Parts: sequence; C-alpha cells; structure tokens
Amino acid sequence: SPSDIPNSALEIHALTLANQIALIDFNLLKAIPHEEFLHKAFTEPATSPHFHEMAAKFNEWGSWICSEILRRDKPSERASVISFFIDVAKSLVEVHDFHAACAMMGGFNHSSISRLKLSWDKVPSRSLLDFQKLMALFDMSMNYRSYREALRACRPPVIPFLGLIPRDIISLEESPSITSQGLINIDKLRLLHKMVSKVQQLQGSRIWMDSNTGSLSVNEVNPAIQYYLKNKVPQLIMTEKELYASNLKLGPKKKVLKKKKKKNCEKFVKKKKKKKKKKSTLR
Repeated sequence: SPSDIPNSALEIHALTLANQIALIDFNLLKAIPHEEFLHKAFTEPATSPHFHEMAAKFNEWGSWICSEILRRDKPSERASVISFFIDVAKSLVEVHDFHAACAMMGGFNHSSISRLKLSWDKVPSRSLLDFQKLMALFDMSMNYRSYREALRACRPPVIPFLGLIPRDIISLEESPSITSQGLINIDKLRLLHKMVSKVQQLQGSRIWMDSNTGSLSVNEVNPAIQYYLKNKVPQLIMTEKELYASNLKLGPKKKVLKKKKKKNCEKFVKKKKKKKKKKSTLR
C-alpha cells in the first residue's frame, strides 16, 4: 500500500536495502543474453539493450547517493547520509552484489562528494574504516586484483561488476585466432567459452535466503521498497550540472565570503593605523 512506501532510503535498514537492490541487479543480469557480450555487441545500445539497461542502473546507483548527500544542507546531515550509504555498500558486498557496491563507490569518489571536507570530517571513524576497506576491494591496480580474488571466493548467487566482463572478453577476442604455426587458436576459444559459461552460470543461480550468510531469496521481495527503488529513486537523481551547482553552493561560496571578510578587516586595520599616525604627527 502507498503508506508502506518509504519517504527516504534512510528509513530502511542498510542490509534490507542492499537485499532489494541486489534483487533488481540480479534480474537485470539474468536478462542479458550471452550474444550481447560477444563481438563487441555491448558497444552499441541497439545491439545490446539488456546490457545497457544494467549499465544504466550502475550509473543510477552512483548518481543516487551523490544526490542524496548533496540535498542535505548541514555537514552533519551529509555525514549521516555518507555513513548510511557506506553501510549499504558494505551490505551489498555481503550479499555478493559487487555491481551496485562498485557503483556506490563511484558515487563517493565523484568530485562533487569527495570535495566535501567538512562533511567527511564528521563521518564516524567506524564508517571511514569500512570505506577504506571498500576502496581497497575495488582498487583498480593490478587489474582489479582484490575484487577478482573476492569474486572467486564467493559462492553463488553473485552479481559481478558488469564493467569488467566485456573488458575481459574483448581482450580475448582481439588476441590472434590463428597461431604462428597456422593452426586455430584453441586456447583462445577455450578461454572465451569458459568466460561466457561463467556468466551464464551466475545468471542461472538460484536465489535463496540464509539467515547466517544473508544471501537472497525471491520470497524476500519487499514490494514497497522495490517500488521506492524503481519509481522514487529516479526522480531524486540530479544531473551533472545540478550536482556541480549544489557542490558550489555548499563549498566555494563560503570561502569567497571568508576572503571578503578578511579583506575588509585588513582595510579596517589599515585605516586605524593611518589615523594613529596622523594623531602622532599633530602632537
């Protein structure tokens, strides 16, 4: 019912919200046919509509948290929102939705958010520690080594970071199809098959609910939260221009005012000094 639909994401427990986000991502992943991963089909929306739908959702998750943070006026309020979404990102990793977790880390690293020094200074140390762990997990160095190791260690259901799948496939597809001896490159075909089969295996995973691990269950679909995520969240998202404008409103204008005040103070001091000098000459 409409009364059950949350007014704000902050009304929802972080793990509950992560579960509902993961259900959306899983359905998007499951809908992508394997053909959209091959022969650079993913480069065009016309040849890979399902792939692009999931990629658009990745951008939406990241833009959403930027918008939620910048809608708050006070640094303490923004710090609370940052801390909440760090908990959500951490919970997403726990339920094996690396796709949305990576998207949210992208949101935190957006220039409009990373510049909010006063807000970040008020984020609790526990949340900052979790944030550093998440940063380490999605560190791009050594070809996302930390993330790849975490992904291998997970039992399905798993929602991988979509952006790396076509990157890995394209590197294989661009390798020679014929060996230097003039033979078909069987190793290339074998690796390509293995990679696509792995994606299909993840798409075919059964979703269940385990109270110990927090894994997902179709029975755990919350219609009110699903409605909020699919219908309310898109309305909350700011454009890049709006994010930039909101960031300017919160930051640089205050600095400019401080500078102006400082200059005025300096002028006032100079005037005082000049008056003192005149008095001394009269004497």
